[in-house]
Amino acid sequence: MSWPLLAAAEGGGLTDINVTTALLTWATFGVTYLVLRKLAWPQLLARLEAREQRIVEGLRRADEADAKARELMARRQQVLDEARKEAQQFLGAARSAAEQQVTELLRAAQQELTEVRERAKEQVRREEAEALETLKLTAATLAPLVSSRLIRRELCSDEHRRLAGELIDDLAASRFAS
Repeated sequence: MSWPLLAAAEGGGLTDINVTTALLTWATFGVTYLVLRKLAWPQLLARLEAREQRIVEGLRRADEADAKARELMARRQQVLDEARKEAQQFLGAARSAAEQQVTELLRAAQQELTEVRERAKEQVRREEAEALETLKLTAATLAPLVSSRLIRRELCSDEHRRLAGELIDDLAASRFAS
């Protein structure tokens, strides 16, 4: 049976106060209070304070880590920006160098082409002069033969040279006139 029912069964009512029971209750409460105050509560408070300190320390570390992470992100962004800038400068320098090289190569190729043309023109002039000289010699050799056959007589060597020279001069004049 429960406590209030026992009190009612002994003849007392629920509202009746028993002094002995009240004093025993107060004494039990006092002893429990003293035991808890001396043994349990100090340990409980120490553990609560330690927990509070761990939480505060954890929050402080989290704030420090957050600040460090933000600083690292800012540094990372700065390094990336600098790397982009350097890459752009490097690419610009490489483009300029490539364009300069292309320009120099084109200039050198044009100069070489001009030199090749000049050499070819000079060679053509030399070969033309050689051909003209060969033609003159051939004409000088053939002219007396042709003329002697035409007139059926032998020409002397001085006369031969004079006629050959005139013929060559006439041929050269007519060749260069056209």
